[in-house]
Amino acid sequence: MLEYGWASSFIFLAPYYHWSIAAGYWNYTTYVVFEATLAAPLLGYLREKKNLPVGIFVILGGVMIGFAYFALTHASHIWIAYVGYAASGGLGSGFAYAAGVNGVQKWFPEKKGWRTGLVNGAWAYGDFPFIIWWAYGGLGYPGLTANNYCTNIAPMLLITGGIIMVIQIVAGILMKDPPKGWWPGYIDPITWRKQRLTSRISA
Repeated sequence: MLEYGWASSFIFLAPYYHWSIAAGYWNYTTYVVFEATLAAPLLGYLREKKNLPVGIFVILGGVMIGFAYFALTHASHIWIAYVGYAASGGLGSGFAYAAGVNGVQKWFPEKKGWRTGLVNGAWAYGDFPFIIWWAYGGLGYPGLTANNYCTNIAPMLLITGGIIMVIQIVAGILMKDPPKGWWPGYIDPITWRKQRLTSRISA
């Protein structure tokens, strides 16, 4: 919801906090900078140089995303949104995203394709249930409209952030790196995969 669902959130957040359209654009732009430009390189450095496990970043990302939603419910001043949503949410989302892709590539170096695509796509299709909830209601809340958003947007943001945070913390606890030597260094995974497919076809 922080990224692909931002448009769904912003149409209610802007009038709720009296933000300009430019403020929404700059919030999202800052979020993307933290997610795509800062989080991935920082994760890569800490993973390779400090040997930190993949699950740590997913858990940390979940907590930071949870804080981002909490901040959005208290963003009476635009700088709160920049610090909470854009900075914390961007870094947290970037950590979880990059950790997921990195973990898949380490476990399946010979067939990264659809597995990496599945992780990439999760940032889009993972928003779908929340967008449906925001639009049509559930969990004791009606769908958000121009008439009720002032009452319902804050608790719905908190519930959304809480659900995402819990899911990511559980996922981070379960996620593990492959054991050392999982894939022999002297075997190129892509070449091995091609040779295996060729042998199947010719068999």
